[in-house]
Amino acid sequence: MNISAFLRKVARVPETNDEHVGPEIGEKRTTVLGYILLVIMVMVGFGQGQSFIRKIAENIKQPEAPSTCIVVLHDQLDLETRGLSTKSFYYYGFDTFRDCKLTTYELAHGMGALIGTVKPLFDERRVVQSELDTLNASLVAIDAQLGSSKSDYNLSLEEMQAGVPTPVITDQRGVQSALLASREQRKLLADKVAPLEARIKDIDAQIASIAVTHQNALKDEFAWYDSALAWANTLRALLELLFITPLFYFALRRYFIAQGKRSFTAIIWTAVTTIFVLLFAQVVAVFIYDIIPHAFIEVLLKFLAQFKFLASIVQYLLLILVPLLFGGIVYLIQKRVFSGRAVYLRAMKSMKCPNCSMHLRDDMRFCPVCGFQVKEKCPSCGADRYKGLMHCDQCGVRS
Repeated sequence: MNISAFLRKVARVPETNDEHVGPEIGEKRTTVLGYILLVIMVMVGFGQGQSFIRKIAENIKQPEAPSTCIVVLHDQLDLETRGLSTKSFYYYGFDTFRDCKLTTYELAHGMGALIGTVKPLFDERRVVQSELDTLNASLVAIDAQLGSSKSDYNLSLEEMQAGVPTPVITDQRGVQSALLASREQRKLLADKVAPLEARIKDIDAQIASIAVTHQNALKDEFAWYDSALAWANTLRALLELLFITPLFYFALRRYFIAQGKRSFTAIIWTAVTTIFVLLFAQVVAVFIYDIIPHAFIEVLLKFLAQFKFLASIVQYLLLILVPLLFGGIVYLIQKRVFSGRAVYLRAMKSMKCPNCSMHLRDDMRFCPVCGFQVKEKCPSCGADRYKGLMHCDQCGVRS
């Protein structure tokens, strides 16, 4: 059973009724304006479908995402487990504890006490980091000043050794004093930076220790959120399918009925079916993407990246699969359009021999080129009738 027959069976569409020959394939096409309108219909219909899907998503209550401070602690736990540095991470993360708003789930599971323990450390770290940033900015300014003073001092020495009558640097002692003062100031600032960096390191260690101590609670929080989010996505997809599937089924059924009758409305139902095929495929694809853990996808991609030859094989198989998929679909379409009966009808309508395309006259019973029999005696009235057609053109009786 091919795809066309399977879809017909699902849509409960009867086989082609030979009594409804209707216009042939060339006459079922529409005008340029008609094609433009159908393309616009597909685009607008698909766009409206997107709006509908967004409205459906708005009606599904999404679970509260973990608060920013819980995310910071959870990420810190992940970094600590992998033994990675967290200095740059905390530079952005500690500021989230100023106005941390816990979710209902976090409050119900005692996360408030955990945040109450960690918040003073983050507050202290914010103050220490601010002082450290100020000192580092001062160090940058002093380093620039030191560079300028060194250049002036070196220039004054060169001018003195060369005996320049009108030197650029006239106060060599003043330049030397400014250079020594800048070096001393830099040393004082550097001495202040060291204890601040040590304190930040100590605070980071305390926060990491607390995160590790409460790792089960942090992991449970994210596990609950992932589970609740998966359920919300599943409910959204089912609700979208509930509305889209009947329309998809109806459009597909009408398309096959129109095709079976060779109706001129088939091209319209083709466009309508295209809209709902795209929407149906989108809903299913998004649902599959949402339920597959992204971590699994990342691990799979990293694993495949280790085997460059295997990736080449996959690309080669895709190169073969794409023509097979789309070529197979076109083949099924062409098989129907260019079936023996369809070709025969087109040839007879243009008064050509179905076997060799020789032009025929109405009084010919056989093709003068290939001998193909065009007409036969009607068993009902005895008149010549076209062979292969369902009804006699003289008496109208079907044979």
